[in-house]
Amino acid sequence: MRHPPKVVRTRHICAQPSRSLTTRWLYRRAAQKVVTTGEAIRAQILRIGVPASHVVSIPTGIDPQAFAPGSQQEAKQLIERNSAEENAVQSKLVERLIQQQEAVAANPAAIRASVPEQGRLLTFTRSLQMDAFTDLHIGIRATPVAAASGWGRIGVLAGLGLLLAISLRLFRPSGV
Repeated sequence: MRHPPKVVRTRHICAQPSRSLTTRWLYRRAAQKVVTTGEAIRAQILRIGVPASHVVSIPTGIDPQAFAPGSQQEAKQLIERNSAEENAVQSKLVERLIQQQEAVAANPAAIRASVPEQGRLLTFTRSLQMDAFTDLHIGIRATPVAAASGWGRIGVLAGLGLLLAISLRLFRPSGV
């Protein structure tokens, strides 16, 4: 190609990008610019070797002073000035924002993990809370289930001994 297309890559997922060859090629070579949705994500992109001059951060937030909610009367006037089509588009945008907010709401049973070595499925009972500007580190602390008491162990051994004695008596060769 004489004039390859200009590529701008966006990154809005707060997970560490892969260090694979294709990912590094995409961010370092193929994309002329990388646009992130915050400084934490920008820092992740820089850590995989993308030059700082190629990474732009545009935070996904608003200035609450500039976008302070108005009165009900002001909202009504705004709606009346818009066309039906504009109001339909704004309604869809608001609906989408509300869906995203609801998806982020704390759900204690949302985190489930499988531990293949043990063949167990773990369900966490506390919600996940994290700061958008820090790395996510997960630490798991496991505690063993309480073992049987001493008397319980003695009872199990006595029961096994009794079963062994009965088995030996029942299956003893005849004539002995």
